[in-house]
Amino acid sequence: MNGHWRRLGERDRQKADAWQREMCWLWFVGHDHQVLGSLILRGGMSTIALPLGSIARALVRLNAAYLFMAHSHPSGDMRPSDQDVAATRQIWRTARAVGASLQDHYIFGHHSDCFSFRELGLL
Repeated sequence: MNGHWRRLGERDRQKADAWQREMCWLWFVGHDHQVLGSLILRGGMSTIALPLGSIARALVRLNAAYLFMAHSHPSGDMRPSDQDVAATRQIWRTARAVGASLQDHYIFGHHSDCFSFRELGLL
């Protein structure tokens, strides 16, 4: 299942190339693995504000079981920063608090480079 979300994130990452700032995508997914909704956040060159309350409300309103997250690094360096790791933990706790599960968080650099928190045991 995670391969599908990686491809979806890669497709959207290509759209982010037009912006020289961080972009974040969240996909709210049901028990049947269908996308129920999505949220796109735009940040600065190196940060994005995560509206945790809005994310929690969307998870509940959509009755989402799963959450997938991806964001771009305009620098091209796909390694997670300390802030990326902390934000992932916040999103994980937010999803868990409302009965959902953060399945993965991808970071996209330039070209097709991708970092998966789950694949590297950080989620």
